[in-house]
Amino acid sequence: MKREDTPSRHTLSATSSRMKQIERREWWLWVFVVIITLLLTGGIASFALPLLRAETDNFYWIHIRQSVRGLLGLVLLFDIYSLYQRYQIHSVRRQLMARDELFRVITENAADMIAVVDENGNRIYNSPAYQKVLGYSPEELQRTSGLDQIHPDDRARVARAAQQARKSGQGDRMEYRM
Repeated sequence: MKREDTPSRHTLSATSSRMKQIERREWWLWVFVVIITLLLTGGIASFALPLLRAETDNFYWIHIRQSVRGLLGLVLLFDIYSLYQRYQIHSVRRQLMARDELFRVITENAADMIAVVDENGNRIYNSPAYQKVLGYSPEELQRTSGLDQIHPDDRARVARAAQQARKSGQGDRMEYRM
C-alpha cells in the first residue's frame, strides 16, 4: 500500500491565488495613491494660483495659507498610510514565500508521496518520493490525473475523501492501493 497526502491548508494554487490577490491590492493601492495625490496637489495649486496676483486682503492670505497647510497635511498623512500599506503587502509576501519554502523543504525531503492536486484531480505538484518509489518522472505525472495510479477498487473512496477535504478544508491521511 502506498500513501498520498493532499495538503489542505497549503497548496501551490492557493498560494498563487493569494499572491495574485496581493498584487492586485498593491496595484489598486498605488492607483489610489496617484489619484489622491494628484487631486490634493491640484487643490493646493488652485489655492496658490490666486496668490500670484497682488492681494491686499490679509484675511484672504491667512485663509489660503491655512488651507494649503491642511492639504499638505492630508498629502503627508496619505503618503504615510500608503507606505504603511506597502509595508504590510511586503510583509504578507515575505510570509507567503517563507511558507512556500517550508512546504518545498518538507515535501522534497519526506519519504511519503505527497501530491497537490486541483479540484479536478489534476496534478499540480508531486514530491520527489513519487519518482523514487514508483519510477515516474515529474513530466509523466503532470500529464495524468491524481486518480490514475490508484487501484480501481479504491478510486471512488479516494475521490469521495478528496471531495470531502475540499468542502471541509481539512485533509486526512489515508491509505490505498496503487
